[in-house]
Amino acid sequence: PIFGDLNEQVRQVAVDTFVRLGAPALDYAYEAVKDDETLVRTTGLAIYEGLDILPNEGDQAVWYLLAKTTTTNRKTVDREAAAELANQRGDTVSALAQALQDGDPMLRETARCALEMIGKPAGERVLETALTKAKPAAKKWLENRANWHGAPSWRLDLWASATALSPVFKCEKKWTDALQAKGVEARKAMASEKLKPRREYVPLLIAQFSSSPTKTSSSQNTQETIDFFGLKKRIGEEDSGGETTFVAEGKKISGNKNKAFLLAMNRLTAMGEEALSLLIAALNDNDPQVANACAAVLGRIGDERAIAPLLEQLEKRTAEGECLFRSPFYTSLQELGYTSTDGIMLRIRPNDTYAKLLFTQTYEGVQVQLIRSSDGPSPDPDSPVGYKISYLKEGQPNEFTLIFRRTVLGEWIPQPPLPEALPPTLANSSL
Repeated sequence: PIFGDLNEQVRQVAVDTFVRLGAPALDYAYEAVKDDETLVRTTGLAIYEGLDILPNEGDQAVWYLLAKTTTTNRKTVDREAAAELANQRGDTVSALAQALQDGDPMLRETARCALEMIGKPAGERVLETALTKAKPAAKKWLENRANWHGAPSWRLDLWASATALSPVFKCEKKWTDALQAKGVEARKAMASEKLKPRREYVPLLIAQFSSSPTKTSSSQNTQETIDFFGLKKRIGEEDSGGETTFVAEGKKISGNKNKAFLLAMNRLTAMGEEALSLLIAALNDNDPQVANACAAVLGRIGDERAIAPLLEQLEKRTAEGECLFRSPFYTSLQELGYTSTDGIMLRIRPNDTYAKLLFTQTYEGVQVQLIRSSDGPSPDPDSPVGYKISYLKEGQPNEFTLIFRRTVLGEWIPQPPLPEALPPTLANSSL
């Protein structure tokens, strides 16, 4: 009790006393940094530092580093601290899994982030812990993960296990019933300020994107579903509101189904990092509408951790011959600030963002004022694509036409090639 005394002088006496003990005090410091009380943890840290014997591997190092996160006023996870935890020598997964049950939210999040950095091996072991130690309601929720979009996935397992182990796990039947019902009930729930942005509801929010009634359904409804990303062109689903929608690539969407879709997008975007891992897992979902929607949300969230998974999807989908010209997998990478114009990006039909990026990277000091496509709304996927670029250079307005053609190797490159320097005259080429 003395370690957590409200009187700072009393705590300091305890620190001084245990420091004089020397090495035998290490066990007391270790138990202190594992305590739920911040003052007790602070005392444990002070003993470690007073002894000048800082743990550097295994469970003791994990809890020492985690305890330090509770002494700051940070509102977001310190990713450097998480990386230090992930790279500790010895077996750290068990201690990090135990930390997921801690009462301090920042400590829990740091542990989860470190486990995510460790990767798949951590996911498997944390799942075992959660299935054993989670409370009954949380365990039941966790055991349903095979029905979530994105399953099976180690990311999904780790995210779900961390959520289930949290001491603040809460999943209200009122909201789960409404979100599972979809239709008008789901729309009302998502529009309600009373529905709190909790991780427990993320799988059901992602399910709002689905083009089929259930994750595993392969049957076609007589009323076909809406296509939000131009994956197909067909009549939209008619629901209780009696509205139907025809959705063509790049066109405005409307109707009640679309409202649910957009409400879910807004909810997930606002949740940000809390939904990140499950959104990344769902990039692999068999339902293309779910996968594309999750890619779009990741672009809106703006977390750089989504770049590598999105690039992986680009590689996979390009190899399968998928047209990614307007795909959220492509556009979200650009929203995330991915600036490469090489590699996989060469194999995707360039959009205006890519054209602007290549132009500004090639010619320093230019300011693009306007970029216009010279293509119609549905260009032949193999035909040349051109962009008229209005720009300022040294304060003078100019115009340039950039044309991309697909080579026999499947790469989209400027033809004619970009000159080494921009000419001083307007409109130096034409389509």
